[in-house]
Amino acid sequence: MKKAVGLILCVVLVFGNLAFADSGMSKPVEKKTETIVVDGVTKTVTVVWADLTDKSVRINSVAAKDKIGQTAPLKEIVDSVNSEQETALAGINGTFFSAYTDMQAEGTILSDGVVEHISNKGSMFTVDGSNHADVIDGRMFIEGSTQDQWLWPFNWYAWNINHYYGSADTVMLFDKDYDGPKPTHDFTAVKVEKGIVTVISVGAFDIPSEGFLVLTKNQNVLDVFKLGYTADYRIRYENSDKELLNSYFETVRTGVGAGPILVKDGVIIADAKSEGFTETKITENKAGRSIIGVRQDGVVGMAVLSNVTVLEAAEIAKALGMVDAINLDGGGSSALYASGSYVAGPGRNISNAVVVSQLKQPLITIMLNDAPLFFDAEPFVEKSVNRTVVPLRGIAEALGAQVGWDPATSSITLTRYGTVIKMKMGSNELDVNGEITIMDMPVTKRLGRSFVPVRVITDLFGGEVGWDATTKTVSLKIELVEDVLASANSDFNSKNYTAAKQTYEKVLDLDSNQITAIKNLAYIHNVVDKNYARAIGYYEKARTFDKNDSATLGGLAWTYYSNTDYTKAIEAFTSLNELTPDAATGYYGIALCYSSYSVQNVEQAKVYFELALEKGLNDEQTKNAQNYISSH
Repeated sequence: MKKAVGLILCVVLVFGNLAFADSGMSKPVEKKTETIVVDGVTKTVTVVWADLTDKSVRINSVAAKDKIGQTAPLKEIVDSVNSEQETALAGINGTFFSAYTDMQAEGTILSDGVVEHISNKGSMFTVDGSNHADVIDGRMFIEGSTQDQWLWPFNWYAWNINHYYGSADTVMLFDKDYDGPKPTHDFTAVKVEKGIVTVISVGAFDIPSEGFLVLTKNQNVLDVFKLGYTADYRIRYENSDKELLNSYFETVRTGVGAGPILVKDGVIIADAKSEGFTETKITENKAGRSIIGVRQDGVVGMAVLSNVTVLEAAEIAKALGMVDAINLDGGGSSALYASGSYVAGPGRNISNAVVVSQLKQPLITIMLNDAPLFFDAEPFVEKSVNRTVVPLRGIAEALGAQVGWDPATSSITLTRYGTVIKMKMGSNELDVNGEITIMDMPVTKRLGRSFVPVRVITDLFGGEVGWDATTKTVSLKIELVEDVLASANSDFNSKNYTAAKQTYEKVLDLDSNQITAIKNLAYIHNVVDKNYARAIGYYEKARTFDKNDSATLGGLAWTYYSNTDYTKAIEAFTSLNELTPDAATGYYGIALCYSSYSVQNVEQAKVYFELALEKGLNDEQTKNAQNYISSH
């Protein structure tokens, strides 16, 4: 949902139609009958070529009827892209789906930078914000948070996005893009609207228009969610060797998962089994195949092949000049469409397609820390005031803000790190924490989206704006709490506590409720600085987020003890015993308090040392407890 970006956030708006290679194509999309030689045999293949060196050309993964779980003819999916902003040019069927059962997608679908469905089998065809096409061994995993915290005990996970499973151990996540099976069930549904948990109930399947729904019977996951908690999720990207690919996918605008990879870096691969495929129709047999790949010059080719094995498809892709290519869904799904007519097919109705389109206006690209940010409505220049305007929701969420919408009053509310911003459609007034400021143009509605001038972003969230007239580039630098936190965590983990303390304090200046910073500052002040009063303050604040966090309660208890506040230490250790009755820590701590010089309650100390010994102490603690008991 949100994507992590770097410490310095650079937003760049690029105008124009810049080419990085000469493709030799006279049109953005061309259908050609290519003659090739494979194993000494001459073949003819009809290929639709799309010139990605033309920056007005876009390739996207498009779901049927714009919903995961629906199906439609390829032509209908291609035509659905036509709008005020772009014209559909061509398309080919996309990833696998359950064509004979519930029509659910089976492969990964990534559209406009948003993951709409996941599969961890096969590989992916991707296109990034620079129109560079590639194939990659990529896997995706869902990581969830509550209370803006991504670590235990606030984190959770899900198996997939927009896919229904019937098994009892599953954890499912659905958003507004889902329109597949919604059977009667006895799972617990957690409804998250505008970033807040609003409903937890059994049997519901009410997906919010602004948020998501978690469906599960997994009690460990359900225990994380509480009514009123904030909740969010993000995607972790890996390859099959568990190497992180997050930096790669930060720039990806489009992705379709299928496979296997046919050609990579000019070398034939075609190893279906290594990518997790077991069906003989993919591993061995001849069948109809759909393929997509890219030449060295940046031109993407799409073709439907008849009665070939995956290896033969790879040989054809390479003979066509593709340096990277992938196998898509095939058989009855295979279809290819260009310039208003079918080149191959139509096959059966399909769940998704790869669609080529052309923008009608000069392209504006927004880059966040050198990675493009993708919108479902493109930024544009408002000529009446000569201002570049951006979709408010997209840019606000990229900066970590929660966005709310009140249709009754046409009001928008942004909440970020304690700052609350209110505005109305058609008005140039901004209410920032109760103070009114004026924009040089009103909030504008276009294609159902709210737009504001890009300069307003720095006015609201701080930072700097720069302008390069030569490249027509606007650069925006804004500090994000996630990145400051990452720097602090790095120092903390390397035991550079002085630097970590300074940076964690900076984190709390941005977000006073950042729990990781609060806990680690408590540790530093307690263990490293011996500043027990400061440590107690941080531990007590951490406890306001979760009274049942035994680690924080234990830290607080020991800090009270170190600060010789034995009354409060005993109270905290007693509470710890209630949370963890089978652990020795609380009993041992109480015993130490009673045995201290200023308390000297020998009988109580002996009682609690005995209880601690029963629970199990380490060697040093055992020796200390036994010595006290025997000597008193």
